[in-house]
Amino acid sequence: MALFASGLQQSDAPTAAMAAEAITATIRRFGIHGCLSRMAQEFGDHPDAAAARMRWICQLTAQMPAWPQRPAGTGRPGSRAGTEIQASSDRYRAPTGVPLRLLRRVVTLESAVPLIVAAAIAAGTGLLAADLFLRAQFGVSLRSPGTTYYLSVLSGLVISLGLIAATLPLLNRITGPETARNE
Repeated sequence: MALFASGLQQSDAPTAAMAAEAITATIRRFGIHGCLSRMAQEFGDHPDAAAARMRWICQLTAQMPAWPQRPAGTGRPGSRAGTEIQASSDRYRAPTGVPLRLLRRVVTLESAVPLIVAAAIAAGTGLLAADLFLRAQFGVSLRSPGTTYYLSVLSGLVISLGLIAATLPLLNRITGPETARNE
């Protein structure tokens, strides 16, 4: 995406070093989000030209024998020396560079918390509605449900949370570098 947003043109007959420099300069100038925004804007405004540029960039990168290597311990541009992101399955797997642990936390929070909150609201609303109905129709108040009710609600929540937990290992598979598409 940085190469797409850069000023590098096909007429420049770029080398691997020129492409690496263009990527570094573009990311420093616009940042990752700026590069993405420029690419999205170009695809929105001029889809045919953007598609042609993307095809050229894919061809260019496929023809490069190898990207120029930085000396050991120099780090990425803008990072602290020697603290490069490692692509080990324990730490970083997502193509975005997001730590897998953080990605798991986000998925868990965005699925488990709403499930628990919705279950609590639904149970409370159901009990309130039942109490209001019993008072209006029969003049009696609702007795507290027995342990069977609470155990069935709790077992439903445990099963649901278990299903969410069972999907977390899939994050490792769907965010790995082998699933990245460069078409």
